[in-house]
Amino acid sequence: MHTAVNNVKQTHEVHKLGKTRDIMDEVNCLVDSLKDTNPTPVRSFSCWKLARKCISPVFCKKLRVHGRVTEIFSHLHDACSDPCLALITSAMMFLLSRDSLNMELNQDNLNLMLRLKKVDAAERGCLGAFALNKLEKFKSTVMEILVKLPQETPAREIDLGFVTTGNLAMESLLSLTFKQAGGLFKEWSPWGLSHIVDFVTDCEHTLPEDISQDIQKTLPVLRKLNRCLEVLANITLLKSDSQIYLISYKNAVLVQACTRILLWCQTCMPSYKMLENVEKNKALKDFPGYTILTCMLAALTVLNIVTVENELRNLDSEMETSLMETIVQCLTTAHWYIPTEKRFELDLLCLGILRGLVQHKESYRKIMMSLQTDVKYTEKSQPKTMSAIKAVVELFVQREEAAGNMYDDTSEEDEDNQSILEDDDESYTEGH
Repeated sequence: MHTAVNNVKQTHEVHKLGKTRDIMDEVNCLVDSLKDTNPTPVRSFSCWKLARKCISPVFCKKLRVHGRVTEIFSHLHDACSDPCLALITSAMMFLLSRDSLNMELNQDNLNLMLRLKKVDAAERGCLGAFALNKLEKFKSTVMEILVKLPQETPAREIDLGFVTTGNLAMESLLSLTFKQAGGLFKEWSPWGLSHIVDFVTDCEHTLPEDISQDIQKTLPVLRKLNRCLEVLANITLLKSDSQIYLISYKNAVLVQACTRILLWCQTCMPSYKMLENVEKNKALKDFPGYTILTCMLAALTVLNIVTVENELRNLDSEMETSLMETIVQCLTTAHWYIPTEKRFELDLLCLGILRGLVQHKESYRKIMMSLQTDVKYTEKSQPKTMSAIKAVVELFVQREEAAGNMYDDTSEEDEDNQSILEDDDESYTEGH
């Protein structure tokens, strides 16, 4: 008689299992400490310890696998009630959202994100000297965590000089996949879009008037604008209620911001032209010209979506003229500063916006008929002033001729290929 021992584990397996259990035991203890029945300092400290561990991608995946992410933020539902707890909660959201799979986004988490986004607006005015000093010390500990990110995980740029609760919360939202954000915003009411619109206008106001300044300092702002505009475009496409809300919110402040962004990009383009195909040379994505181009296309995309079926009613006559001039200028002069592969997309967006504007409102038709614009026929030629209508007609004629020439070239190539096949058939027949 003897005893059979099954499922024997190797030493390293036992060690790994024990280590995992130790980690999860510590996580369980920290998560329990986040409950709102505990003192706020204890909850803040526990959240800070969890945030430190979230630097490791492996740890973040373990939280997701064990279903702890949703539980953590459900315990932190009242994080906005304390500035320090709100800051570290936003930091942990930011760390987890770096991989969209780790951030289990649901309606409650989204609501918490957006409430955290508004914390900064009020915290300075209502905090005493002691509380402000405590918050600054806590902010320094959060910055110490964020500083470690580029060393341990692939990190995008983090502006450590602007670490606030609202900024981290908005970064978390923009880091989510478009599919996640779009689905939840569809279930949510359109007014939730106002948070992203406000962020766009805040970023737009920081763009320098003097483009001779160091462009590298402006690139992070342009990238944030690009991401915000892409999210807005994704979650408002084919959603008329969201489109109407965007063009009516604060007297069409988004349309005004997009117009100023386009003007700024147009001013910069001659100095930072991008003529090479980015798909063939990925290194070009680090150049200022690429960032400016993507931001301009994102702004045009948003304008195209909100104007294609809707009338812009909340702009004064000066802003209407500025919008039309800006779009026409993009159409007639920007070609020579962007890659050939992007020119069709630019034309399509600009013409779509112009069609939407003149179709829905008479004032835009009058502006279009009287508008004068500069047209460049080649990259090095001097701009020629002509009416906007004539410029659009000439563009149509040029594109029609180009399409005809391409069709003729294709037809000739097909005929050549056909004759080669016929010659091959005759040779084959004669040989047999």
